[in-house]
Amino acid sequence: MAHRLRVGVGFLLAVVVPILFLVGGWHSSSVRHAHAQNEAGPEPSKLADVPFPVSVSPDGRLVTGFFGTAGNLAVRDLNTGETRNLTNKGYPELVMGSVFSPDGGRIAYSWHNADDFDDLRVVGLDDSEPRLLYRDPRRRSVAIKNWSLDGKQLLITIRGAELDNEIASVAVSDGSIRRLVPDMVLHELPARMAFSPEGDLVVYDVRVPEGLPNHDIYIVERDAVRARALVEHAADDVLLGWSPDGTGILFASDRSGEVDIWFLPLDNGYPDGHPRVLKGNVGQLAPLALSQDGSFYYGVTRCDCGVYLAELDPVTGSLDGAPRRVASAFHRTGVDWSPDGKRLAYVTPAGGVLADNWMLAVQSLETGDSRTFGVSVWVLHQLRPFWSPDGRFLLAKGWDSSAYPREVVYGVAVETGELKTLVASPSYWHDDTIEWVEWSADGKAVFFVRGTAGFPPSLRIVRRDLESGQEEDLFEFTAPPYVYGLTASPDGRHLAFGVWDTGERRSILNILPLEAGEPLELTSVSLPAGIDPPAWTPDSRHLIYQTDGELWRISIDGGEPLSLGSLAPLAIYRGALSVHPAGRRIAFVAEPSRSSEVWVLKNLPSVRSEPEGSVR
Repeated sequence: MAHRLRVGVGFLLAVVVPILFLVGGWHSSSVRHAHAQNEAGPEPSKLADVPFPVSVSPDGRLVTGFFGTAGNLAVRDLNTGETRNLTNKGYPELVMGSVFSPDGGRIAYSWHNADDFDDLRVVGLDDSEPRLLYRDPRRRSVAIKNWSLDGKQLLITIRGAELDNEIASVAVSDGSIRRLVPDMVLHELPARMAFSPEGDLVVYDVRVPEGLPNHDIYIVERDAVRARALVEHAADDVLLGWSPDGTGILFASDRSGEVDIWFLPLDNGYPDGHPRVLKGNVGQLAPLALSQDGSFYYGVTRCDCGVYLAELDPVTGSLDGAPRRVASAFHRTGVDWSPDGKRLAYVTPAGGVLADNWMLAVQSLETGDSRTFGVSVWVLHQLRPFWSPDGRFLLAKGWDSSAYPREVVYGVAVETGELKTLVASPSYWHDDTIEWVEWSADGKAVFFVRGTAGFPPSLRIVRRDLESGQEEDLFEFTAPPYVYGLTASPDGRHLAFGVWDTGERRSILNILPLEAGEPLELTSVSLPAGIDPPAWTPDSRHLIYQTDGELWRISIDGGEPLSLGSLAPLAIYRGALSVHPAGRRIAFVAEPSRSSEVWVLKNLPSVRSEPEGSVR
């Protein structure tokens, strides 16, 4: 029977799920020749340090992004640094994405409204009121992709339940909508899209399911019922946009072993010659905008993110020496020891054009060998894998792409990479969320935090039996606290978790007896400091956690926490640490440095004639 904890009113819980962008043979000698021809080409320059995602104005002077107060759409002047809100709302309403119009005077954006679905809106930079273009309560997610060159149409993607996904154009004048490629079942929605200069063709890229993280590029006529492939290749090919003169498309590809910018000439939507490199070795990027003057704006994320090991003194349990780096990790992820203590599971960068590609990895600490799994990005929504007690599976949470937006908990078979569904929510449309999934000590059940919308919203700690599918509510919280970092003790007797309580302005470490009883508070710190997700010692008698770079240990019997030393200059990300089964080492992901920048590559050429040495 569930217990209920009431800790105050007046706090609205909002969770933003980051949740959160050619047929033919290719020869390396030709690629190197093409690179040599472009060494003297246009050089990129840095515009600003700006968090992603953003949209850049055609003149490169303004950017929009998620840096507005309380989730509002904001615009920042890169020359003066001035930032101002273009909307004036508060949570749970917030901006989801935005794109500047070709003339730079308007911004189209998707807006998550108070009724818990997305609107498509347009606002001017002249302080005029936003104008609603499209809304449909049956279509929860709307993403704005691009404008037509004349500023009269918008390209959007619409995500619905049970593969009811759409690509559409919307008239800016009256909001009338026109569905594109109506005969296609869209398992994956395009990430990047663009109208041709005349507006009669649409080009887009889409993820290739069997070639993660690769993309291919497709083209469709406005009145066609199906799209046709334009760029198909074993490499990752990401659309940048139509060339400024309208004679072809620009795309980024890693087919040479580096990320290069390519130009493919087109005639009436069909390839008219072979693609060639315009700029070689630009590095991983996030495409932002391609303006009519030939300026390509893109984002660059630099993260020194890695998996680290630290030794613990066998007598005192304190840190013994400096942590050492053993692998590259993806930003804001976690790591877990295998039950035998011989391997680590973590999330690692996957390569490709885009900097936000990742994959699951397992590394042997004995041999140093690592293995990666081409698991869909939809599966790795919970960016910390957990080993099953028998060492056969890794726990991962994500979306079921065949019935999006249903949340699913998977077991990934370590030997084969195959997926086994452990938990499937009825539908995200039912306002249920699944967070902080963890194995039980015997591997026969999983624990997780289930969130349910309402006012006030509720959070329940749930145990689900994997054989019968029966669920039991262990405890229920009513706003304001947010529960995080759920972890089961090795002896199977307790759950430890953190509580972020804005009402009491505290971050609290709790344990919950699994037999019966109420949560027991072990320790707390005052906000804005926080207790990171905890980890159990092998004897199940102590918890280790981090707060503000300091490592601590506390007994489940209470008492004052004991400092184990400082990890500075490293700091464990919120993905938590993992204690070795022998108790003498910890593993964690740290980010010594990270930056998010906007760059521009000006005066990109686009010439239809093929110079000598063009890549074939």
